[in-house]
Amino acid sequence: ARRTSHDKHMEGVRELEEMDGCGTASKEDEEGVVAKNDVESLEGGRISRVEDGAPPRQRNRTWKDVWGEQEVMLPHFVGLLAMSGLIYASLFLIFGAPMLPGGEGFALGVLYATALVFGWVVSLTTMPDLIGMLVAGLLLRNLPGKPIDGLKSSWSSVLRDVALAIILLRGGIGLDLRQLKRLGVSVVVLTLCPQLVEAVTAAGLSVALFGLDWLWGLLGGFILGAVSPAVILPLMLHLQGQGYGKKKGVPTMLLSAAGLDDAVAITLIGVILGAIFQAGSIASKIIQGPIEVFVGVLSGVALGFLSKPLVHAKKRHRIAIVPLVSISIFLLARHFKYSGAGALFCMSYGAFYAFFCPVDTCVAEVDGFVKVLWNHYQPLLFSLVGAALDFSRVSGSDVGTSVVIILVAAVARFGTAFISVFYSGLTAAERLFVAIAWLPKATVQAVMGPLPLDQAEQYGDEEEEGFGLKILTLAVMAIFITAPIGAIGIKLSAPRLLEKEITGDTDSMAEEAKELENVHTNGLGP
Repeated sequence: ARRTSHDKHMEGVRELEEMDGCGTASKEDEEGVVAKNDVESLEGGRISRVEDGAPPRQRNRTWKDVWGEQEVMLPHFVGLLAMSGLIYASLFLIFGAPMLPGGEGFALGVLYATALVFGWVVSLTTMPDLIGMLVAGLLLRNLPGKPIDGLKSSWSSVLRDVALAIILLRGGIGLDLRQLKRLGVSVVVLTLCPQLVEAVTAAGLSVALFGLDWLWGLLGGFILGAVSPAVILPLMLHLQGQGYGKKKGVPTMLLSAAGLDDAVAITLIGVILGAIFQAGSIASKIIQGPIEVFVGVLSGVALGFLSKPLVHAKKRHRIAIVPLVSISIFLLARHFKYSGAGALFCMSYGAFYAFFCPVDTCVAEVDGFVKVLWNHYQPLLFSLVGAALDFSRVSGSDVGTSVVIILVAAVARFGTAFISVFYSGLTAAERLFVAIAWLPKATVQAVMGPLPLDQAEQYGDEEEEGFGLKILTLAVMAIFITAPIGAIGIKLSAPRLLEKEITGDTDSMAEEAKELENVHTNGLGP
């Protein structure tokens, strides 16, 4: 009798499995709690009652389906803070005085720990945590007593450059070169047109409203005009993994164009800085741009190919060598005033290392390690740029003028980005998504924003110091305004504007029931 009862129950369970398409029964099914004619199906993570034989209800995907609920990662945060404290204590025992108040080590420690706290608090909202990190630097710089006065500007500059090398390498590894070949013209147009229009618009407004000359106006325009890989990169990788826009290569187009956009901006910023501060003919400074492009891409391809034997190296060696090569070459290029070549090298090296590497797991291991590096380095980068802005030297009118310039230039960029992909085969909705995704600014503004002021202070020209301070204000306000708008806009618009590629049983109820990966808007979060 027991066997007969069990057989009947299992027959009912199998019928339930056929109805919900999951292939496995729930715990309640196995215990016989759920009746045959009263099915519970998972629909996008919610429970709904379905009568026997009735098809499960479907509902439209929302941004929460794509991105997941924001997760409060308190244990991770506490662990990271505790680890930072232990590292500081060890460094104090080793180095002594520099780790005391007033020393460089103490300033960096306080900056990093405070940025972690503020970033974590902001990450509980829908805004990128880099906003909290930026606020932490601003507050520490302007608090009474100035607890981070011991930090040298030369240290800040090098640390910012290292951060840029890391994020560009991450972007290069995430590129799909085969898709890039198909989208080549669209990527070039999307790279050049919106940035040039925004830079020229911002330069004209800066000349009219800030009183800058045209060289300084263009310098500020190209610092403002660079899009942020730190915001775009992780969100595009997540969308690509979920299949959104993948069929037409929308995430790949944006990933490729973001890296090239930054490389172009950094190259032009270097050329303009050279024209302002360095001696030499105008012709030699103009020709430096194409040279940087050629040298950066060629060296990246060559070293990417030469890195193939790393597949046979031990994992700990392989995952360390690739980022170390990128950082070293980037700093070397910066030393010789070829920062644009260094940026292009990091992007192309990451892309061609992934392309030539015969084992996908090796690429994934390096990518994972670079992601960890960025997780720990990001608080330092954005707190450092916040710490560069001294409120006692900034007027309220400069802040208001910066907001006007940023908003007008962003409108010009938005419209140009929408038009730039008109002939790329995208629908109007997909072109609108591209324009939204092309708004956020953060990384280049954080790295290059303080540079004009640093250079002007070295030369001791008061007028140029004033120009540099205005550009720094513009860069900081651009991060505050565009990074949250861009990140939130991408998250809200992606499930509505992009088509999801369906492969196999991707659209089945079982797949919909899985918990979607949680992604912070800083993108490279844990």
